[in-house]
Amino acid sequence: MSSYIPPFIVSDCSQRVADSEVIIPTSEQVLERLAHGKLIVPNCSEQLFEEITHANPYLRMNLIEGQLELMPVLKETNAREAEIIGQLYIWCCANRNLVGQFGASQGAFRVPNGRGGFNILGPDASVVLSSPRWNAFLANQPPRRPGESNYPEVTPNFIIGIRSESDTALDVDRKMNLWMRGGAEGSRPIMM
Repeated sequence: MSSYIPPFIVSDCSQRVADSEVIIPTSEQVLERLAHGKLIVPNCSEQLFEEITHANPYLRMNLIEGQLELMPVLKETNAREAEIIGQLYIWCCANRNLVGQFGASQGAFRVPNGRGGFNILGPDASVVLSSPRWNAFLANQPPRRPGESNYPEVTPNFIIGIRSESDTALDVDRKMNLWMRGGAEGSRPIMM
């Protein structure tokens, strides 16, 4: 593994320009900064998070206690992720009666943060078992209204996180603890 690259912190998301629009870095600026490691944007709302994810669907992001974290997509991590997702997919197909929802890194969940709010976390792979968690979520899920979150408010039973070159052991431990505090029953970090 190469040497640790500290996160790059950009200006506060709460900054506004004259017409009251939020300043969002362009895709080119974001990609340039991500080439050097993780990108952190403080004071980011869930609404702004959704705007940024819609404008940049190819980026990997989390919203943790109001802080937007963008992670670089590395070919080494991507290949390992594909292998793990393939293995998990085979297990899910063999156990369809147990699986309510299987997800890969393009998905994210609204996970309770233990402080009355939510984090939006994207696992590298996840499984929500069909009973009772996923079935209860489906039964209580009202129709989505405009302006509401696109992310399901359910915590996967099991998640996998892949540690990339831009992550320290503390980063991985922190994220696994966020998942467990939010209700995950099992989490597995995979080291690159």
